[in-house]
Amino acid sequence: MRRHHYLRTVLAIICFGISVAGIAYLVGTYHFYKTHFNTNVSINGVNVGKMSERKAYNTVNALGNNWMVLRDGEIHESHYKNSSEFITMKDIRRYHAQQYEAFGSDKTWNFAPRNLSRDRKKLDKLNRETVTYRINGHDYKLKATDMFDVMHYADGQYHFDEDEGFNQEFDKISDKEETLNKQYQITDPDGKPVKVKNQSYGWEIDQEATENAIKQAFIHNTGFVDGSNYIRGVGYTTKGTGYGVKDNHGLGKDFVVVSIDQQKLWVYKDDQPVVVLDDVVTGTADPKADDATPKGVWYIMYKQSPSILRGKNNDGTKYASKVQYWMPFTQTGCGLHDASWRTNWNKDAYKEGGSHGCVNIKPSEIKQVWDNTYQNEPVIVY
Repeated sequence: MRRHHYLRTVLAIICFGISVAGIAYLVGTYHFYKTHFNTNVSINGVNVGKMSERKAYNTVNALGNNWMVLRDGEIHESHYKNSSEFITMKDIRRYHAQQYEAFGSDKTWNFAPRNLSRDRKKLDKLNRETVTYRINGHDYKLKATDMFDVMHYADGQYHFDEDEGFNQEFDKISDKEETLNKQYQITDPDGKPVKVKNQSYGWEIDQEATENAIKQAFIHNTGFVDGSNYIRGVGYTTKGTGYGVKDNHGLGKDFVVVSIDQQKLWVYKDDQPVVVLDDVVTGTADPKADDATPKGVWYIMYKQSPSILRGKNNDGTKYASKVQYWMPFTQTGCGLHDASWRTNWNKDAYKEGGSHGCVNIKPSEIKQVWDNTYQNEPVIVY
């Protein structure tokens, strides 16, 4: 009897102990999962199983995917390290409440920030778009992923992070389309081939302005950029000259020709000489001298009548010469003008007594040049 009573007592104690342990375990488990995530829970690509809300908050902000990146035609999730908080404690608590079970669970949960789904759609749309870039009568079909190496969408707007592709593509387009600094061969008035180079005449693509315009076209899905709105030139006309002109290497059919060797000037209208002057005087014969008339293709920057030309002589003294007609074609002060003070108009006058670089024209002949030229007209000096 005593032995049986002893065994029952031991069993009762053991059962009580097990019950207490079980209750303690259940209570502990309940309290644990009340403040910790279940086993198989991921937030923004980070496994937060059995982490407290605070630890999950810190870990996800340190390691989690918080933005979408478009690269090489594919969209990737990525972590932006410069953000101190892309998921809030409020979000963490909301995710915890959604997956909460009193005694834990092995069910798999994957939570992602609400913006990633939206950002993926935005980048997918961008990935499928094309923009037509029209320049000088030619169309170029551009894809965002060819122009920009990395793109992402954040804070309600697109971001273009690397533009190496844009630079490479527009270097090719520039080489093909631009006329500024272009070198080519023309036929002079005597029918001989002459190599010339555009100096101030011509235009080039303003790549920075063009890049911004193309980005805006992708952002707003307009699909088209008119490149003529984003070109530039040098000299007085900063928007460039000769854009869209196809004839005669972009010179068109109206131009002025000056031969230094012949000391001769022609004005062409509709590809025909309407003025021929056989007795102009240019700058000194030495092409390296400061007083030489610069060779190349320029343009008449503006026309002024009358005018006063100011500068310095070779001995340092200043001059102020009155002229009736002034047509500058370089920013250094060279142009076409009458020279009432000149008495020597011989063919070799420029060798010893040339101008300061301008093309001197007889007062009796300047009016016909003035009447047959216009602003931005090419001036070919060879």
